[in-house]
Amino acid sequence: MKIKIPIIILSLLISASCEDSFNLVDSVDGPDGIALAISPVSATIVVDTSMTFAASGGVAPYTFFLSDDSAGQIDEEAGLYTAPSSVGSGTIYVEDSYGARANATVTIISPPDYTVHLGNITSLYNVAGTGFSGTFTVENISPTDGNTVITWVVSVYDVIDITTIQIDDGAFWAVNGSSVSDPMFFSGTWPGSGEFWIRVSVSAEDDIVSINNSEISSNFVISEPDIDYTVDFSPIVQGTEAVGGLISESFTVENRGVNDGSDSVFWIAYISDAETLGAGTDRVIDAGFISPLPAGTVSSDIAFSGYWTAAGDQYLIVSVFADDETGSDYSNETASALYVILP
Repeated sequence: MKIKIPIIILSLLISASCEDSFNLVDSVDGPDGIALAISPVSATIVVDTSMTFAASGGVAPYTFFLSDDSAGQIDEEAGLYTAPSSVGSGTIYVEDSYGARANATVTIISPPDYTVHLGNITSLYNVAGTGFSGTFTVENISPTDGNTVITWVVSVYDVIDITTIQIDDGAFWAVNGSSVSDPMFFSGTWPGSGEFWIRVSVSAEDDIVSINNSEISSNFVISEPDIDYTVDFSPIVQGTEAVGGLISESFTVENRGVNDGSDSVFWIAYISDAETLGAGTDRVIDAGFISPLPAGTVSSDIAFSGYWTAAGDQYLIVSVFADDETGSDYSNETASALYVILP
């Protein structure tokens, strides 16, 4: 027993002399015997966005802090981290109530950043109601790959950014960093006449810089359609007729405009005691309609019939009209030569 006492005293002296350099908490685990840890241990995050880091093990409560202020901001208690506005990297620490620490690395990157490049736009006629088509590409000018769907909308403006008419839309998958998409195709119809611009806009959930997400074309001056119908009417029988006599004639209609018609062409045949409609007594004897005529074409013969109903000087008049007719260079009605109708 005498030999053991000095050994015990020596052990106590050694322990006391080392107390300042021996950190007892480095060897202390949590209540479940689990060492302090942080999750995730590494992360990549887009500038100006947030994510949460969590602590486990060790001895709660925990305190979160950053390696330096330039790495962003973190909530000391909740572990909610907000990345700075510039790219870079940093270290996130968590410390438990005994002073044990764990750390994670974070890399701050720029988000995908999409911009639009309009290709060729084809408008053959520049006439209201006619079509146009075009292409565009989307470039990701950031080195960061996109990871969500890109949606696109094509609109027509009659004054830039004032009156908008959407004419086409679609979607496609994200574009990799520093890359350009395949060409996207769109088409539409000019909604009216006047001065118009075409705008292509894109959006994606992971593209937080939207100032450059659209492009506007140069202006297009769109005119009203030139659809202009006229009648070719040359009666076979002219001269003297009698009341109750049969009228059986035909006529043709021609579209002398430069644009195709899209609405039905209506016609009316009259007997009139004047050479112009509205100038005397006009009586309808027949009516009908034909299909729209392409530009520069003439209809087949259109027959009409009726009976002479009154004695005296009379004319046969044929009039045509269509809702989409805009031209006025040619008359829509034609009168025959004079008939003398006997009682």
